[in-house]
Amino acid sequence: MILLDNVTYLKKQFPKVWEQIRHFQETPADSVHLELSKAGDLTFKIQSAGSYQYLHSKYNPIEEAELIISKYTDIEKYKQIFFYGIGLGYHIKSFVERYPNKSYSLYEPSAEILSVYLSQKSIEELRFSNIIVEDTHKNIQQEIQNFVDLINEDVLIVTLPSYERIFKDRFENFSTTLKNAVNGRRSAMHVNNAFEKRWILNSMINIQTTLKTPDILQMKKDAFNGKPAILVAAGPSLEDEINNLKKIKEDGSAYIFSVGASINAFIKNEFEPDAALTYDPTPMNQTVFKSVVDSKIDTIPLIYGTTVGFETLHSYPGPKLHMVTSQDAIADFFFKPKDGRILDLVSDAPSISVIALQFMLKLGFNPIILVGQNFAYRNDKVYSSSIEMYESWKITEEQAAFLPKVEDVYGQTTVTTESYKQMKRSMEHILNSVKGTLFLNTTRGGARIEGTTFVHLDEVMEQYLNQSVVEKDWYKSEENDHYERDYLTVQSEVLKKHYDNIIVVFQQLVSLFQEMDYQIKHNAFKNTDKLFGKFDKQFRTLQKNHYYNYILAPMNRVRSDLLLKQIGRIKFERDVKIKMQLIINEFGKYMYELQQDMKSLEPVYFGLNQAIAGNTVNLVFN
Repeated sequence: MILLDNVTYLKKQFPKVWEQIRHFQETPADSVHLELSKAGDLTFKIQSAGSYQYLHSKYNPIEEAELIISKYTDIEKYKQIFFYGIGLGYHIKSFVERYPNKSYSLYEPSAEILSVYLSQKSIEELRFSNIIVEDTHKNIQQEIQNFVDLINEDVLIVTLPSYERIFKDRFENFSTTLKNAVNGRRSAMHVNNAFEKRWILNSMINIQTTLKTPDILQMKKDAFNGKPAILVAAGPSLEDEINNLKKIKEDGSAYIFSVGASINAFIKNEFEPDAALTYDPTPMNQTVFKSVVDSKIDTIPLIYGTTVGFETLHSYPGPKLHMVTSQDAIADFFFKPKDGRILDLVSDAPSISVIALQFMLKLGFNPIILVGQNFAYRNDKVYSSSIEMYESWKITEEQAAFLPKVEDVYGQTTVTTESYKQMKRSMEHILNSVKGTLFLNTTRGGARIEGTTFVHLDEVMEQYLNQSVVEKDWYKSEENDHYERDYLTVQSEVLKKHYDNIIVVFQQLVSLFQEMDYQIKHNAFKNTDKLFGKFDKQFRTLQKNHYYNYILAPMNRVRSDLLLKQIGRIKFERDVKIKMQLIINEFGKYMYELQQDMKSLEPVYFGLNQAIAGNTVNLVFN
């Protein structure tokens, strides 16, 4: 029988967990048996694989808990402790008593074991802030992802040793899921840190081009339904298919789209894809198209994500089409498609290939054929030898020994990188969510891509590519103006008002920071509730401001996310001095960064207004 205090606590604080274990209130666990240890403390054993195994020492579980703690060093540097396995909580209680100022999270793979704990001890004494109970009927991956998303410090993982043995498969699944979630979040934070300012800067500068080019996702919606498309990546296996691709191009038997650096393999081999796709927001992206620019090739359409590096668009000589990306907050604010259509976009991804895949699916291409999509090294190469700019990108046997391995299309193992593994997972997520489209992977020696069928390209040509399907001038649109002009003008005026308003908000907030700083320095605190109230009001005003929401906040998304996680701590801080110091340290620095961005963006913002008004702007940003 679960203790009444535990029932009340879980119902109030963790109702989902209560729903998971409530049936044990009527039907107690029968595979877990309590007994007294030699030292007189409770321990228990669980029936597993036909025998009983102890989760805690049958001699002295408290001494065992102290031994577990002693194995962990540098505990002081961690603010978050994550326990895998609750058991009877001896090790957790010891941690809490030694380190009362840490934040604790619990993970229990057995609801049955948790119910036994709840029948014997108070759950509140473990002083945790989050708890996950494994349940095959719910998405444990999402639970772990939610936990990872909430943390912003390094986490110490503490595992009750018996759990690694008794719940071996569950523990391995947990470890893999946690590792992927942490790596994914680190990658996302790294990407956001690297690109958050460029995404907004590019979309503001690019709007002049975007308003004059067709939205590929809006034009000819049914023109490509059921037609084959080839996604050509820059992997080393691309070299195997150059002649086949030339034949397909000559026959017009499939639409050929180059992604990223693969455009250079086409140029070197003297033929052209039907279009090139690009989305990289960095200035270096323009170097990918250097061979096109230097040769003044103006016949290859460029399909660009609206947050692509603006330098790429300025120099590209050929026709352009655009697709709005999920990172483009500017388009979200300004663009309203004509005829009441919904603004269609592609979600940001770790690889241009994943962007291209979304684009192809949205236009109805079928089948979709992958060429040169290795997601791995082949021998010592990661790029096609036709791409001279990456000719030196090779690895030695010594380097390969330390890199991760992945299954290839032949069922063997091949060398890859964590970055490629993430890209592959991102593509597989899309592939496995789509019904009715045939995905063929022709990449010889590449990584196996779940959701695709491996077939040689010459076989694909014989079976699927036996007639001409490519329309001449398919990329030309009768209408380049896909967005409501009146709406653009109205939104421009709205943003101007919010631009003026945010300047006043910043002035008010700076004044409040100065008042708090004065009170801290003179240790003279007065009218603090009123002062905090004024601060809350101004911050809420900032959060409603469009210039903040669509420009400044997206440019500082990592800092914004970290700040939001501190709000609860600041709000409930009772020490007035500490609270003021936290506000100045966290919000003050944030406001300074916002003001600096606003200042540097000033010429870009005024140029954006000119572009919306229909004027040509020659904007150079340094």
